[in-house]
Amino acid sequence: MAELIYTPRITSSHLDSFTNRTVRLLGRVMQLRGDTAIVDSDGNVTLHLNRDAHLIVGNVFEVIGKINQDLSIRVLKSTNMGKDCKIKNSFPFLSLSLSIHIY
Repeated sequence: MAELIYTPRITSSHLDSFTNRTVRLLGRVMQLRGDTAIVDSDGNVTLHLNRDAHLIVGNVFEVIGKINQDLSIRVLKSTNMGKDCKIKNSFPFLSLSLSIHIY
C-alpha cells in the first residue's frame, strides 16, 4: 500500500520550521556546482541533487526534498517549470499543503 506523505510548500524563510521533514520548494536556479545547486526562493537555498535532477540555471523548478540540519535540502524529486515561470507573485500562496504518494 502507498504511504501518504504531506509536503508543505515553503520558501527559504520557513526552512528552520521544517528541519528533517519533506517539503516542496519553488525557486529559480541561480548556480550549479557538481551535485549542489543554489536556488532563489524568496532567499537563497542550497540543494543537494540526486542523479535524476537535471536543473538548468535560470529556470524555475519545484523540488520535493528533505531539509537537513544545516537548512539545505536533499532533493528527492524535481520538476522543471521553465524559464518564463513567474514566481514572485506565488510566494504569498506557498503555505498551502499538498500531498504525494510514495510507492
